[in-house]
Amino acid sequence: MSQNQHLPSASNSKTETSIVDNHCLVDVKYGKFSHLWTIKHFQQFHCSVSEVLKSTAFSVSTHPEYKWYLELEIKNTKPDCGDYFGLYLHLDRENTVDVLVKAKFCLLDGERNEVSTLRYSKIFENNTSKGRDSRWGYPTFISKAVLLNPNPTLGKERLPEDTLTVLCEAKFYVVNSTTTETVHWHGIQSTINDNNLSTSMEHLLHSQDSIDVKFSLDGKNFGAHKLILSARSPVFAAMFKHNMLENQLNEVKISDINPEVFEEFLRFLYSDKISDLRMARDLLVAAEKYNVDSLKLLCEEIMVRDLSAKNATDFLVLADLYRAERLKKQVIFYIKTHPANIMLTESWKNTIIAHPHLFDEVNGPFVSTDSQLSKSSSETTTT
Repeated sequence: MSQNQHLPSASNSKTETSIVDNHCLVDVKYGKFSHLWTIKHFQQFHCSVSEVLKSTAFSVSTHPEYKWYLELEIKNTKPDCGDYFGLYLHLDRENTVDVLVKAKFCLLDGERNEVSTLRYSKIFENNTSKGRDSRWGYPTFISKAVLLNPNPTLGKERLPEDTLTVLCEAKFYVVNSTTTETVHWHGIQSTINDNNLSTSMEHLLHSQDSIDVKFSLDGKNFGAHKLILSARSPVFAAMFKHNMLENQLNEVKISDINPEVFEEFLRFLYSDKISDLRMARDLLVAAEKYNVDSLKLLCEEIMVRDLSAKNATDFLVLADLYRAERLKKQVIFYIKTHPANIMLTESWKNTIIAHPHLFDEVNGPFVSTDSQLSKSSSETTTT
């Protein structure tokens, strides 16, 4: 652990501003790190910075070529986020592999207790092509009004002695680009086969070379290839095989899927990858509509990993509506083992009124033939 009691100097450049950490702790275990970033005299200092504050870079001993650092966005470039400070984890490296990251951001008070916590999962894609993100986080990490307000009930505990303290804990997995291997990530088991093929297929989608069908969604258009879509989805195969209007016009209009979700859906069809795990719920709906079982299963696993008392009721309804049987089993198991946290809520009561058959399923025999069910649910409750 290194310490520095001096006020860091600032520059007004957009990305070159650097902060000297007062505390930096790095866990050298493979694939994990903890980074504690402390900025003293914060209210005085942030006013002199026009764009971004950067922490000092750090690395894990097993992967010294990967340089990580945090960025605090002072002036948010997004109009609807201007009243917030943004917080991001940045990965600086030159390589041809993907890095899967699960991170937690915490704002700490004077006693090092968490007062604000956000979690996310992200695939930092190989950056050999333009347009790859090298950072990920939250543009609305903390409200400026809350953080800078002198009212003790609003801001003092978040900025004790005018000191901002942020903790980032993360674990990561580096995907091998040349071998075939089985990866366990967030409780998800998936086989990664020759990442070069995946990258080439994704490049084909992005290049839009030789596309023969166009999808129109809410004013946005996406081009694709009928042959690839037909190989991945029985629904698309039937659509492009028969003399349907979509096949004649080479255009498909979709009104029930968000354009960003559909773009991620297409990306999975070409690459077998999801870059934003937060879309799992919407992607499950798309996977059911187009009968893409591999994507549906992956989305179920992601949602199981995020299962909690707050979302269990909504997940149960969703699983029932879209025939997500594995998700449904695990949600029922979770509700049975946490009845007081769920069945006494207004959300549960309203759900049972609207879907009475779910009450019978939840109150059925407490039996599970899936040994992994208990293990996965147990892991979820400790998250």
